[in-house]
Amino acid sequence: MSSGSLTVIGGAGLVIGSFVSGGTATPNFTRFAKNATIGTVATVVAFFIGNSLMFFFGAISYILVGGNDIFEVMIRLNLFYMALLVLGLNIWTTNDNALYTAGLGLANIFHQKKKPMVLISGIIGTILSVWLYYNFCNWLNVLNWGISSINGMVVAVVCYLIGYFVKKNQR
Repeated sequence: MSSGSLTVIGGAGLVIGSFVSGGTATPNFTRFAKNATIGTVATVVAFFIGNSLMFFFGAISYILVGGNDIFEVMIRLNLFYMALLVLGLNIWTTNDNALYTAGLGLANIFHQKKKPMVLISGIIGTILSVWLYYNFCNWLNVLNWGISSINGMVVAVVCYLIGYFVKKNQR
């Protein structure tokens, strides 16, 4: 049950933090698209339809069952095996690209083979996920506060560079 202590600004921050979290992970997933159009369509659908549905069903689940985590809701509805299946598929389909990207990045940084770095990334990610499970709202607040401004600067620089190269090629 809610304690009623979340302000409108705090709620907006959680929503923005969620979008920021997805925005920073998007390159991990879209780079596996067959072409730019498919990557763009997948991103638009995921952000505007998928994320909106996630918030909607989370709110409905909280009203009906008292929990907004799909795993928790399914457990409360005595759907233990379905909950495990959904949780496993969710983690697998979402994090396999992120794990590959982290392992490849570490392999390049430390000049090591990719497979051990993927294993190390998986172990570190698993440990951090336990912490994140208990501090998710705090993590969204950090993302909302820090990464939004960094992403704003990145977008401004990218827009400037695109404009520069477009102008240069028009000459």
